[in-house]
Amino acid sequence: MKDNLVTVSNTFIQASYELSLVEKRLLLAFISQIDNDICKEEGKERDSLEVITSDTLYNLNVKAYSELYDINYETAKEELSEAVDKLFQKEVTYRPEEGTEVTTRWISSKVTYTKGEHIIGLKWASDIIPLISELRCNFTSYKLRFLRTLGSVHSIRLYEIFIMELNKSHKSSIELTLNVQELREILKLEHKYPLFADFMKRVILDPIQAINSDTNTNIAVSVEDAKGNKLYVKKGKKVVAITFKISRKYQTGTKSVQDKTDRKVWEGIRCCVIIEDLKVIGVEFMQMWDKITESQEWIDGLVREYAPNSHDIGRSITEHGLAYTGTGNTCSL
Repeated sequence: MKDNLVTVSNTFIQASYELSLVEKRLLLAFISQIDNDICKEEGKERDSLEVITSDTLYNLNVKAYSELYDINYETAKEELSEAVDKLFQKEVTYRPEEGTEVTTRWISSKVTYTKGEHIIGLKWASDIIPLISELRCNFTSYKLRFLRTLGSVHSIRLYEIFIMELNKSHKSSIELTLNVQELREILKLEHKYPLFADFMKRVILDPIQAINSDTNTNIAVSVEDAKGNKLYVKKGKKVVAITFKISRKYQTGTKSVQDKTDRKVWEGIRCCVIIEDLKVIGVEFMQMWDKITESQEWIDGLVREYAPNSHDIGRSITEHGLAYTGTGNTCSL
């Protein structure tokens, strides 16, 4: 399960909702099964796969979940039973387009199997399905293992925001400025941590420290300049925005890329992102980023070597431990 892909719409990442850590982990574990179903079916186009509806049942084996997060089986069984009950009651608000808000439940129904191995099942709410399946553009994808050891829901949600923006930039490092009030709304913290110092510690600094120190994550984040000063945007004395410096850790799986050849492979796959059709990788590249100096033949050979049979660009890319974002006909790593 740890190598399952989590693929969600960027609208999903920017949605406003409140979940506990267990509820968020449960949600991602189920979402990752959707990508896994696609990637297992070699040689099939997305359009020929089963269309997910509100009647499609997804099951989660509690044993697999407990092994993924290194949790005692009995504890996992109790936590997940409670989490799916709460998830059934909770809402999420997202904006499919400017000026429009949609508020929906996460799931339409839940199932618990008590005979044999403990398994939990759910069916997605109809308004959630377009945000987690059959995505062709404006989506972000990463491996579930990148987040498996993060211990707070804030660190997971910040990671998703950071990796989305980093991938869209097509760069290895960026500076991202987030409005504090908008961030509060996304995290449903409008009335929590009224003191900015508490908000900064609990929601920003502690989660960032967790992301940076976790060997499973693939990014590093800072809110300080070279002199150690916080990167705040102020209106008078009030902090209205925070600037984050985000960079990639350059990982292949959980192993840092040290070898020059491995780094070359990483750079090649990261930059070979504009293709004629997202369903086909390595067939015809329409354009190359300026930073690529290698020949077209070298790039094509690279893709043939590492993704000879892939019908999903995310399959080959994420097998190298990378997350990516799809934007129109561009997939960036």
